[in-house]
Amino acid sequence: MISQMVKKKYFLWCPLIAILAMAFSCRAVIAEEPLPSDQLFILASDIKEATDTVNFILFNYRTQETNSLLRRKNTVFPTAVLSRDGKNLYTSKIHQTGDDSPDYIELFGYAMPINPRNMPELLTKPTKIWNVDYIRSSADNTKVFMRVVQAKRDNAQLAVYNVDSKKINVWNEDDSTNEIHYFDYSPASRTIIALEHSLDEETALLQHANRDQVALPPVTYRVVLYSEDGRKLREIATIKKHILDISLSPDGKQALFTVTDQINSNSFNLVFKLNLESGSYEEVFRDTDTFRRIKHAQYASDGKRIYFSGILKNAPVLSGEKRRKVPARNIAIYDPKTNQMTKVWSMEKGTVNQFQVLYP
Repeated sequence: MISQMVKKKYFLWCPLIAILAMAFSCRAVIAEEPLPSDQLFILASDIKEATDTVNFILFNYRTQETNSLLRRKNTVFPTAVLSRDGKNLYTSKIHQTGDDSPDYIELFGYAMPINPRNMPELLTKPTKIWNVDYIRSSADNTKVFMRVVQAKRDNAQLAVYNVDSKKINVWNEDDSTNEIHYFDYSPASRTIIALEHSLDEETALLQHANRDQVALPPVTYRVVLYSEDGRKLREIATIKKHILDISLSPDGKQALFTVTDQINSNSFNLVFKLNLESGSYEEVFRDTDTFRRIKHAQYASDGKRIYFSGILKNAPVLSGEKRRKVPARNIAIYDPKTNQMTKVWSMEKGTVNQFQVLYP
């Protein structure tokens, strides 16, 4: 009788032990899921009252290694890119003429690794370009794509610097009505995705908002796909929202874009996923109590998790040059599997300006 009772208890405990073992096994698998082995190229400014300095940084998320590539005095729109082969760093700087002639942008190239004896190479002659605020490098390392503003123009345009000929070509150079709001480049599909809108529409909406003292309505953005040589391949979608930025997935088949509900310091931001075939889009995640004013959303190399920059709850407001106030922005990652956001990288007494996930 006792042996039968023992057998019954044994058979009751066996399934329970098996279930518990499976549960702990699943938890172990989730806990042991490796961090993405991504390299992040980061531009971050350390903010001081006397002078601001911009830092060009390479960060490995898995190893947590931070490699400072270059440090220089900050500019109004600091921007840079690493070539795909990692051999060159390209950045821009405003050349101040000091006379009645207009200032203009110069493009510089640094051979990697950068050291004190490694002086930057001036890549361009005097240009008609007044500003460059966003740069990407082509898959074959022969082109540098840029968002530029030409002298005496109000609209931003796409341009390409040819590494071999050392010349800049502004696409649709004479177009003064079409605004390139943001763009990204996919080394996998070798295509450029651009957010475009009408400058005339934007001007009319601004006048309407000022005249009637109402919130600024969003412009109608066109999401357009281009080839590397500037040919318009197709228009993917039209979206009437306050879009901040856009990025392509590692395979170049999807995109992420960030939307804000209003244009002011109290904005609430959301990240959407865009299907490049259908033009349809859906929300992926949004601001939380912990991370707010999210932007710069970019897929990790696994095509699942998503990096972004955001401002942490209770983040310090830094006092910069000329008494300007700068919120401390850091980089975080969102995991759709767990719906969790995790801080990835930050700079003490500094803020992230831009960053790029370097896909293999």
